[in-house]
Amino acid sequence: MKNSGISICRSAAGMSALCLVITFMACSPGIVTPLYQDAEFTKVPVAESVYLMPVIDLRVDKSKNLRLDDNAFKHLSPAFEKKGFRPLRVVKDRKLVESMMEDDFTQPDSSYLATLGPAEARWLFYPLLHDFKSKLTFGSTANAEISGYIIDKKRGRIVWRHKGIGQAGQGGLIGMAMKGMVGEEAVNSALHSLAAAIPKNADPAGRGNAKK
Repeated sequence: MKNSGISICRSAAGMSALCLVITFMACSPGIVTPLYQDAEFTKVPVAESVYLMPVIDLRVDKSKNLRLDDNAFKHLSPAFEKKGFRPLRVVKDRKLVESMMEDDFTQPDSSYLATLGPAEARWLFYPLLHDFKSKLTFGSTANAEISGYIIDKKRGRIVWRHKGIGQAGQGGLIGMAMKGMVGEEAVNSALHSLAAAIPKNADPAGRGNAKK
């Protein structure tokens, strides 16, 4: 019985260590300057909902299920609302992004950008998973790199761009057993980093200010 008790305690301690590692790596500064932001985007109130598009997965090997769309909504939706935006409208149709590549955003054509997403939408948020790597030794580690673009369809312009980088890891047998969880938490860490750079919405009349 003593051995069983010790085993349980060790497992609990290992789980706590894993949570601590993941939580620590998910932390990011409170104020982050985005890589690019259109001046007008922060001056004019965004009264309409922003549409969250499915994650564009640029991995060569897409066999590992990272629950990209669910995790993107979980991290990005609260971040937008905290900054004074309306709740995100989620677009689940992955056919809308299957043929899209990074060049669509790094070399944008205004007439092309104006045709993206649902017809009724003006503001679109596109997350792109650029890179994901996981490694299994005596433990496991994972790295993820995700960029985000906000598009104003009315003007056919990218008005905001940023990139989040996430890492997670845990050593020992517990880390080896939880490789899948560590990989997903690296994605969550990258999304957390990306969300930290979302700007405050200009104060629309009668809607109150963004939360501090």
